[in-house]
Amino acid sequence: MISIQRKYERFLRLEDIADPGKLIRARAIYMICLAFCLTQLVNLALMSYSYKAYTFDHTVSLVSCVVMVLVCHLLRYTKRFSLIAAGLSFAILLGIFLASVPDKTGIHTALTPMLVIGAIINGFISGWRAVCLYSVAALAMIWGLYFVSVQTPLFMEVGGAFVYEQRTFQRAVQASLALFMSAIIISMFSRSMHGLFQKLEESLEKARNADLAKSVFLANMSHELRTPLNGVIGMNELLLRTELNSQQRQYAEIVGGCSAGLIAIINDVLDLSKMDAKKIELKYEPVNLRELIISLLHLHHPAAVKKGLKLYLQYDQSIPTQFICDESRLRQIINNLIGNAVKFTNAGYVSVVIGGAFAPDGHYQLELKIEDTGIGIAEEDIDSVFHRFAQANNELSSVSAGTGLGLTISSELVRLMGGEIKATSTLGEGTTFHVSIKMKLVDEPPQSVAAA
Repeated sequence: MISIQRKYERFLRLEDIADPGKLIRARAIYMICLAFCLTQLVNLALMSYSYKAYTFDHTVSLVSCVVMVLVCHLLRYTKRFSLIAAGLSFAILLGIFLASVPDKTGIHTALTPMLVIGAIINGFISGWRAVCLYSVAALAMIWGLYFVSVQTPLFMEVGGAFVYEQRTFQRAVQASLALFMSAIIISMFSRSMHGLFQKLEESLEKARNADLAKSVFLANMSHELRTPLNGVIGMNELLLRTELNSQQRQYAEIVGGCSAGLIAIINDVLDLSKMDAKKIELKYEPVNLRELIISLLHLHHPAAVKKGLKLYLQYDQSIPTQFICDESRLRQIINNLIGNAVKFTNAGYVSVVIGGAFAPDGHYQLELKIEDTGIGIAEEDIDSVFHRFAQANNELSSVSAGTGLGLTISSELVRLMGGEIKATSTLGEGTTFHVSIKMKLVDEPPQSVAAA
């Protein structure tokens, strides 16, 4: 049921509504129409049981359902809630008119309480002004029904026409008072509610602007910081080529290591700010996947040897080697995963397994698995490793510092490529990261698209 509801919401394009206040109202319209149609189906069943035949009331109920569905479908093409509220109001008034005027039931119709429902709908969807306009139309309907009632002799009661007319008048008065009280209460509630919605939308707009300003600031600062930092790294490399004693060389190497770490953090922050601003562009070109993986293993080989680790590569010979993808971003993803595996593994091995199979559409579903025998991740912390500035919450992770951005960036890049990344782990035994990306083969024309 929930799945069907979500699919229908997508059909109505409710996902296009960014403001929470408007989204709540759009969902309210959808739920009101759904509830009305369900109640009318129950009403149809009960009328069939009572009347034992198809009557004009059945037609009125069916027509009301059709009007409600049509009004609900206005959400797909317009988000003007005042127009939709007017359509729902018209459906209610039309239904009462058709059910009571042709057969001269008048104010005695059982549908009169529906007028109050119309006031509630207008208050929640449109606002207090719509409630006032609707109330005027509903009052006109009430006294029009009263006029219909007193013009027919079909409902003459014991006591004569005078008693009948007085009772009919009293019903019209009571219905008017009930509608008037409801309109006042609903108008007050609607004004407060829509005021809160407006403040919420204003706050969200300020938050979006602040987030955008933060992203622009981070991007500008990252660029500004990289310029002098590259100068520091360059001069430090020149310094290492000069005559230095052992202590001076050690200090210079420490400066070089810290500078390299700092430039890596700045690059991560820059990537993160680009993702927030949706400025990352994926450039598709032919890539030799096998050579890319081998080059990354060579890159991490010195660090693995220093820790006494073994690096393995399992590359299925049946897998194509030439694909169309963004080489730099794919390299960044795999490099982050291998680097994390080496960083958090003190003994054992790091294994890179490449597999996959052809998809029905002719593309290749590439499966990458990076497995290690490192410190592992507790089950309750697995999801958090993909969060920003987060690391697994265990004592062993404190042996290596970091911002926690590597896996966040990798997961975002995988998502932009239309893939999926997940992790499985056992604390103290190791972790395995699974990456699944659908790739085009090299014989397909390359393209360049902006990732949103």
